[in-house]
Parts: sequence; C-alpha cells; structure tokens
Amino acid sequence: MRLFVRLVVLAVGVLSACSGTLTDLSDAGGAGRDASVAVETDANVPRDAAVVPNDALTGIDARVADDAAPADAGVTPSLVPDRIVFVITPHGTLIDAWSSPGAFEGPILAPLAPYRDRTVRITGLDVPNRGAVSIIHGSPGSLLGGGASEIVVFAPDIYGPSSATVDQWIARASGAATRFASLELGVGPDINRTTHVFAGPAIPVPQEHDPRNAAARLALPIPGLDSITDPTSPSAYPQVAEAQIDVAVAALQSDLTRVITIDFQYVSVAFAWLGITTPYHEIAHDSDVRRDDYARMQRWYAERVASLATSLESVLQPDGNSLLDHTLIVWVTDSGGVMPSYHDSRDVPVLLLGNVRAGLVGGRLLDYDRPINDLWLTIGRAFGADLSTGFGDPAITPTPIDGLFAAP
Repeated sequence: MRLFVRLVVLAVGVLSACSGTLTDLSDAGGAGRDASVAVETDANVPRDAAVVPNDALTGIDARVADDAAPADAGVTPSLVPDRIVFVITPHGTLIDAWSSPGAFEGPILAPLAPYRDRTVRITGLDVPNRGAVSIIHGSPGSLLGGGASEIVVFAPDIYGPSSATVDQWIARASGAATRFASLELGVGPDINRTTHVFAGPAIPVPQEHDPRNAAARLALPIPGLDSITDPTSPSAYPQVAEAQIDVAVAALQSDLTRVITIDFQYVSVAFAWLGITTPYHEIAHDSDVRRDDYARMQRWYAERVASLATSLESVLQPDGNSLLDHTLIVWVTDSGGVMPSYHDSRDVPVLLLGNVRAGLVGGRLLDYDRPINDLWLTIGRAFGADLSTGFGDPAITPTPIDGLFAAP
C-alpha cells in the first residue's frame, strides 16, 4: 500500500507545485496558505500566543512558538537538516537492554539493527522538573520544553513547560517555507491534557488522533484509511500507528511541513495483538517484575520507528539521496530509564536516526550527565533555531553537545 501512497503523493506534490497553492508563504500575510487558515504577522502575535486558524482545526495548523528566536546565523547551511520527526513513546524503557553494546541484537532495538550505523543512542539526559512533578502526570510538556513551569494548564495538577517546546521553536525557524509550520499526530485515546507539544507555557497544541482527519486536512489521498472506524479504540492502536506514519511520510514527501510529532499517548491499552492482556500502564509500573512483557511492548515501539525509517528511506529525493537522509528522527520517551515504573525524569533515553546528509555522526552510544536542554539546543541550532536564551527552565543555561553533528 505504501508504494501506492508514494506514487499518489508524488502526483499531488507535482500538481501543487504547478498551481503554487501549497508552498508560497514568502509574504508576511501568508499568501498561498490554505484560505481557511488565518496567518498573522509577528507584530500582531503576543509572545505567549499561537497563531490560531479561523477554522479551529487544531494540531496541524501554523503555529508561532512562544519566545522563538531568529535562526542562528552561525549555523552552516550544509548542516541544516531538511526535516525532523519527533516520536514520543510512554513509560520509559529497560535502559540496560537499550544501552548495552549488543542492544541491536537484544529484545528491544533489534528491529532497528539495519540502521545501527545511522543511529545515535544518548543516555544520561535529565529533564529539569524542579523536583515538583513527574513528566507524565505533572508536566508532559517539560519533556520537549526543557523543564516545568508553575502554570497550571489542565486543572488541577498538570503544569505547562517553561517555554514553547523545541519542535515549535524549529517550526518557527523553518515553517515559513511550507504550508503548515508543524504537524501534530497522536496515537491512542484523544487525551490532549497529556500532549507533549506546547506553543508557550500555557498554550498546549492539540493533536490530531484520527489519521482520516489529518489526511483530509492536508488534502492527501492516502488509501486504506476508510477501514479505521474508531481511532480511539484500543483494538485500533496498531492500525492507527501505521496510518499516522503514512500521513507523516506523505506530508514530508509533499513538503507540506518539515516538523512533525507522532505522540503515542499515555494509555492503558493492553497490547492484545502481542498476546498481552494486562494494560500497558500496569506493566510499566511493574516493569522490574514483568520485564519480558515490558520489553516486548518496547520492541513494538521500536518496530514503529523502524517502519517510519524504512518508509522514508524508500522515497528518493531529487539529489539522489533518500527522504531519510534528509530527515532526523528523534525517538524519546517520557520517563527516565533509572526508575521507569516511577516515571523518573532522570536518564531519559533518546535515539537519533537518519539525516546523514546533515552530518549526524551515527553508530555511537553517548552517555552524559547533563540536562536534556543541551540536546534540544544542539538540534535546534542544526535547524537554524537558537534556543540559547528563552528556552526551558530559566535556571539552566543550555550548552551545545559538541560533535553530535559534523560535516559529511
């Protein structure tokens, strides 16, 4: 089916380029953007406000990141990745299996073995939460936002991040060239109070949990979506996951956006398709005892990341490289590996994949003792977004990670 999707999307992209209706955003008023989307200039947008479309279709419309800074003039253009996809999965991982020397032959990362030389695994990154809240239950936005704020966004106990999340900063830096600055896709129940994406400390960006709606909004004819009857049903979880990957790849291929998040929501779904009848959440809290089941579920998420990479790699770009060569996949989980059953915010594992053209030096395991803000600063700079001031916990001054990206 995906070959057919790519052919259809290619045709749509060619027609769109000819008509000039999808990508002409060079003027301040946003001419060329879908007429139903209201676009304001920076002068009219409060620092803590998102650009909200008239049609109220949230999650996949143009956003302006709170406190977003101009592109970093010091970034070499050849090192700027074309596209980025954040894949967010719940409840940590088995850090010993994930970070071992033989991890790509192990119980979790084996599906990504074909890409081992194009991946960077990073451990020892801490999410600054001021010791008050966990990522999952207290401040999901702190994962990509570099720390929790004291602003309650969902009563009574869900706090916003310290700033706009890193994806929205990157969207601000690169989104003017595409019809949609960013695309937020959710997998699982429509629980937007657990969204990880924020346009500001008090501005959660809702996700689109129904791939049918996402494809329709993007005007992408993706076959097979009609078979999804209830995208929030636990039984539909695997199908929705693959469908959202199809939507993401098609959107990137058509250059409708260059910034995407695929958020596997905090869920109590039982992975019945793996023969596991206990809900995921319960097993995560008992991961030290139910280690095998927990590893199988984490492997299933690794398979989804591999599916995304394979689909991107199969799309050839005009320069002879694949779409994966032009895309950085950032796989991150919302619990640290030290104590995943307790939603620890320490030692949050991150896996980077792809984007060889941008100079990602793969085949490495990097172990640090530093805030995750340093990683977001480094990735942000690679995309022309300067997160050195105004991003994350104001008590932390992020510093770049040297050698993560190098000239190809």
